[in-house]
Amino acid sequence: MTQTKSHYSANPVTEPGAYLGEGPTWDHRLGCLYWVDITAGTLHIHGSSTRTNTSHKVSDEMLGCLFLTTVPGVLILALESGFHRYNVNSKELTKIANAPTEGDTHRFNDGKCGPGGELWIGTMAQRGSGDGQFYRIDDAWNSLPIGEPMPVPNGVEWSLDGRTLYHCNTVNKRINTYEYDATKGHVTQTSGAIDLSHLDGAPDGIALDTQGHLWIAFWGGSCVRCIDPANGSVLSTIDLPVPCVTSVAFGGAQFDDLFITTASNGGSVGGALYHAKVDVPGRPENIFSLN
Repeated sequence: MTQTKSHYSANPVTEPGAYLGEGPTWDHRLGCLYWVDITAGTLHIHGSSTRTNTSHKVSDEMLGCLFLTTVPGVLILALESGFHRYNVNSKELTKIANAPTEGDTHRFNDGKCGPGGELWIGTMAQRGSGDGQFYRIDDAWNSLPIGEPMPVPNGVEWSLDGRTLYHCNTVNKRINTYEYDATKGHVTQTSGAIDLSHLDGAPDGIALDTQGHLWIAFWGGSCVRCIDPANGSVLSTIDLPVPCVTSVAFGGAQFDDLFITTASNGGSVGGALYHAKVDVPGRPENIFSLN
């Protein structure tokens, strides 16, 4: 498949209602999309074939993101107080490890499991100004700060060859790049950045297609853009009727369904899950191994 369109259309697949929809994650084993409402502490499950959306009020804490595990239907949830194991069927929630920062000042934001099996996740200040931090979490739940502190660490992805880690610095409108070693599951050094300051909106969540291009949700930009990481050029755009576009994930049987989360952000129209059919597919998410 090749990139053939400069513009795609997106349609809502749920009603509005999420204050801060985020973290879309497709589980190809179950054929469903998980996503969260961070502020509400709610996990949503969208069945693309059944076109149903169920909601689990998991906690009164903010729910930053989720990770698939080797046990289908069992997730790792990043709540304010730390990492928790959650069984979707029994709704059992079990704490595994503390957060690397205090829950009353910071919360988790976006994160993904790496090709080496480790977790990568950012934290940000809950209220007012203040810096957050991007972390690598190993299999013993130890946290290692990566790079310099930043206000809003966001989307995470890896290049097709697995040698580059992309990490979104939303406030500075850049995608930081790191040299990544999958055999050791860590980064060695910063290799540069993709400057997106010339575009409207701020980059948020990201996903990679099978041509190595980044699909990026733009908060305040009312769109998703497909970006060539080699030069930062825009290849395709998906316009949405809402301003706060938060994240993206490839899914569906052929991974050519792009799911897009949005936020109402305390008053603006939004907060629904959207879907767009694209020409170039994505790939399955990396899966965390439960001990």
